[in-house]
Amino acid sequence: MCAPLLLLPLLHAAPLPWSEPSSWASGAVPTADECVTIPAGVHVALSGATAALAGLHILGTLSFVDGGSEAVELTSNVIEVSGTGRLEVGSVDAPFLGTATITLDDNNSSECGLTFRFLTLLARENATLSLHGAPYAPSWTQLASTAVNASQQLSFADAVNWPAGAEVVVASSDYDPHQAETATLAASLFGTTEASLMAPLGHEHFAAVVGAEHDPTGAGGGVDMRAEVGLLTRSVVVRGVPRIDPGRYNEAEWNFNEGDGECTISGHVILLDGAPTAELSWVGFESLGDEGQLGRYPLHFHLLGEEGSRSYVDSCAFVRSHNRFVSIHGTMGVSLLDSVGYDTIGHGFYLEDGTETGNVITGNLGLLTRKAHKDRLLNSQQPSFDRQDNPESDEFDANLDDPFTEDLENPATFWVENLNNEIEGNVAAGSEGHGFWLNGLQEWTTPPALDGNRAHSNALTGIFSNSRPKLWPPATIVGWTAYRNRQWGAWLRCYGAATFKELRLADNQRGLYFASEGIIHCDECDDDEQLHGRSTITLSDSLVIGETGYAGEPTTELELALGRSLPYPTDSDEGDSPFEPDMGGEPNWDDYDVVGANLYDGHNALTNVAFVNFTDATFPTADAGLRRAYALAQVHYDSPWMVHPGQYASGCKFVDANPLRLRDAAPFQLAFQGSATRVGGIQSGLVHWVLHDSTGSVSGVPGADILAASPLLRLGLPGASVSWLPQMNAYMVDAAHAQTTAALSLSLDQTPAVCTMPLELSVRHVGSLADDDGDDGGGGEEDPVWVTLQQRNTSTSLLAHTNVVAEQEYAVEYEPSVARADMPNLLQLHWSFAPSAGSSVLVSLPLPGAVVSAVSASGEAELASSLDLAQLRSAAASSWWYDAANERVYIKLTAPDEATACNATGDWASYMPCLGTRFGARAIRVTLQGEVVVAEAEATAEATAEA
Repeated sequence: MCAPLLLLPLLHAAPLPWSEPSSWASGAVPTADECVTIPAGVHVALSGATAALAGLHILGTLSFVDGGSEAVELTSNVIEVSGTGRLEVGSVDAPFLGTATITLDDNNSSECGLTFRFLTLLARENATLSLHGAPYAPSWTQLASTAVNASQQLSFADAVNWPAGAEVVVASSDYDPHQAETATLAASLFGTTEASLMAPLGHEHFAAVVGAEHDPTGAGGGVDMRAEVGLLTRSVVVRGVPRIDPGRYNEAEWNFNEGDGECTISGHVILLDGAPTAELSWVGFESLGDEGQLGRYPLHFHLLGEEGSRSYVDSCAFVRSHNRFVSIHGTMGVSLLDSVGYDTIGHGFYLEDGTETGNVITGNLGLLTRKAHKDRLLNSQQPSFDRQDNPESDEFDANLDDPFTEDLENPATFWVENLNNEIEGNVAAGSEGHGFWLNGLQEWTTPPALDGNRAHSNALTGIFSNSRPKLWPPATIVGWTAYRNRQWGAWLRCYGAATFKELRLADNQRGLYFASEGIIHCDECDDDEQLHGRSTITLSDSLVIGETGYAGEPTTELELALGRSLPYPTDSDEGDSPFEPDMGGEPNWDDYDVVGANLYDGHNALTNVAFVNFTDATFPTADAGLRRAYALAQVHYDSPWMVHPGQYASGCKFVDANPLRLRDAAPFQLAFQGSATRVGGIQSGLVHWVLHDSTGSVSGVPGADILAASPLLRLGLPGASVSWLPQMNAYMVDAAHAQTTAALSLSLDQTPAVCTMPLELSVRHVGSLADDDGDDGGGGEEDPVWVTLQQRNTSTSLLAHTNVVAEQEYAVEYEPSVARADMPNLLQLHWSFAPSAGSSVLVSLPLPGAVVSAVSASGEAELASSLDLAQLRSAAASSWWYDAANERVYIKLTAPDEATACNATGDWASYMPCLGTRFGARAIRVTLQGEVVVAEAEATAEATAEA
């Protein structure tokens, strides 16, 4: 290790010039590859350029002298600022107007005894990085008018003050995030909105607010589709090693140091160890971050805790990063404001592991977030690979909560693991994965601050929020915009009560995906979680447009024939669509459907929402097919999860839009119990789906229910008017007989040996509880139809759900091949979201052996038994009867009063399961334990052994 050069003691107030030999103990200005230390109490002023140092340790102060036209350059492999040291370039009141560059040079390994040895700018202990460039305001704006392909003019929505020769980036306006492009300004702009470029643009960049005339609030707010323009040039720059190929990579740029495997391709800026402070405004961070290296990012706040509150990042630019833009890890209170991030590998603005709270991330623009590459990751440093039995396998764990795995397939421009931060007014303008990934994995301390975020041109989802399983406090989120995303505009899951207002969505293949929970079954959940629905999502005062008039840039055969770009690749040489139609044969046109909102499992509500331009189209190609479009639909896969029976639409508007279409349930036949055939269809979210049309805006009949084509939903309604709506592929029940459905859930415990068996639960309607003879109470079906429930198998139980009609009786059977000894002897039934207190349902299931016990709720009360089936049917309270001759148990589930079920005390844990009187309060759970049945073969073997 070379000895550090020590400065002379400070003898006067004026800073010591770096370039003066007399400032140095050696009597000579430091030269290349030397180690240099500025001691505490010493202030050195740098003008001109340094040699390429091996290391620089700042315990005192190093400031840059703003000489106007003279550039100031500091080059070193490692720069460490520690103790109470300061690195100063300009100040808030006197920003650096000249050119200042800090370069992390990779010529040599630093052997200067510093904390890091390679390509690092580090602040630790009580040190300060205070860097302030020229305020070329604003840091980003939007186009005022469309810039056509090959244009050399840009018109801005805001007056800008940007210098001649500055590099700007113009965001993609289409589905392809790679249509973002950089350009160079031909002249300085001083308070103007018009700019000339040095070269023509390569793409069209759209600028318009679309659909304002359909704003359901009447305020004239449409979908703002004006492309963003970000300023990438800064007068103060921290620079690493540039990528050789900014698009894809080659081995020449991937270089490991022998011995320790540390990547040396670029560099990073990090604050750690104590209470360092970053005061950063109008600074550029270029070509920083080491791809695949944990903890080496362009700017990294590492485990600073509450000390992060003194740091801010204002109007900075992160350009062509190798690994993220900014990482905030275990740090609270950092302000990240009005900054621009362009072209990163892996996630962009990144809150790492869920411990980060109180950070303010507002007004930032991120563009072109690329997927990482597995062969660029160090397996020893990637937790997702450690989970594999074979770390060398090409398979990797696609754990949705693992940010390192997600770098590979689903990078997000904004990755947030804790929503106890302010994330507002940001724009995710193009990613090979998601725009925003918002995971509420921690307990809430305040309602979420998530207003005004925008996402477009993302390969997957614009805004993805999956806050499972933490409860939201009642929250209202306002003003999200999402357009031209290849999958969903917004994918939303929350536990609690969340209202999304004034969303503006357009040109997404699926506008919205509502996912919460209708009912929960899990080993770790408390009793309230097991018994009640946990969440309600309301969309209100919003505008959802299926297809706008903007054509984009059609490139594929199908797009050219149709005259507009599409949200999915359509040529086999470009790969499958996000929904994987079979590109080798006839297209699966269902996968091409354009949908306004997929309503999934929890309680979903739509109030005053306008759906515009959801009309079918025939694609004019050799394999022409019907591309359907509709405002509302179920999920587009065969889901085993519960669907809440109380979801509703109120006051919605449909303009040139098919209001709703439900998917077909694929019919099948199975031999059943050696006699008749069992005929049914796909169950789960597809055929127990219910929507209450409270104002008639969907069906034209106020108060009607719209039902999927399941006999479990439409039988048992005497006198009801049940209509088939072919355009919706659904049934409609008149208002007088609506809102009579509730959720029936089955949890069947099994031994580990059979927990993965396909027990194939099937359900059929038997009759009305009002009929003594048990025949059909008004459904009109001569032959009962069995409906097979799609099930979920855990390590200890089988779970299945369906919606059924109150005051009716249902029979459950297993798949015929299930042996008597393999049938579950521990049954748990849930009757949830009942239409009124006292509502009942009667269910029978096979139960070999006598009933040992039957308890309600959490085991506090033993459930009374009935003498026979007739007494059970007339019982006023929940009860059971065992048919020993047929080894079958009958259970009547009667919903309690709200007060009994809720027991709300004002705290979140007891209140949140009771979201309204219709949506979770009336519920009961019954657990029945049967005798253990031993298989006859085993019993014979035991008897033989004893003999």
